Amino acid sequence: MILGTGKTLLARALANECTRLLSPANNSLPVDSRRSIAFFMRKGADCLSKWVGESERQLRLLFDQAYRMRPSIIFFDEIDGLAPVRSSRQDQIHSSIVSTLLSLMDGLDRRAEVVVIGATNRPDAIDPALRRPGRFDREFVFHLPGEATRRRILEIHTRSWQTRKPSPMVRAGYSFYWFVLFYIFLRL
Repeated sequence: MILGTGKTLLARALANECTRLLSPANNSLPVDSRRSIAFFMRKGADCLSKWVGESERQLRLLFDQAYRMRPSIIFFDEIDGLAPVRSSRQDQIHSSIVSTLLSLMDGLDRRAEVVVIGATNRPDAIDPALRRPGRFDREFVFHLPGEATRRRILEIHTRSWQTRKPSPMVRAGYSFYWFVLFYIFLRL
C-alpha cells in the first residue's frame, strides 16, 4: 500500500454511500429497512493505552457499541500500529491486544451487520492471523493515481483559485503523493 492514495477517504465514502442507499430519502427501499450506517474510525496507535488491559477493554466497548448501533462499519486506520506481527521478542501487551481483536472479529459471525475495515501502508507488518478468511480476507491495493486522475484531483481542489492550470505539475508529479503535489502547486 502507498501513503496518500485515498484509503481513509474511501472508507468514509463507503460509509456515506451505504447511508445514502439506506436513507429515508431512498424511496426504492421498504420503509422499515431505511436507516443510516454508524461509522467508527480509529487510528491503530490511538487504541493503545499505557494501562494494562485498557486497550482490550476499549476494543470490546467499540465492538459492543458498533453492534448496538448496527448496521455499522468499524474502520481501523494504520491497523499495523494496533495489531503488529506477534513474535517472541514482542511484549505480552501487544500480543494480548492482537488476541482480543482476533476474538472480537471471530465473533462477528454472530454479530450480523458489523463490518470491519483496516487500512495500512505496511501489510507485511500486520499479524498474519488477521489476514485469514473470516477476518480481513479481502485485500485491495491502492496505487498512486495516473495523470488524468491527478489532473482531476487538482481541478477539484483548486476550482475557486485565480491561477494558471496545473497541467505541468500533473505530468511531473507521478512519483509524488497527492498531498505533496498539492503543496507544491500551492507554492507556485
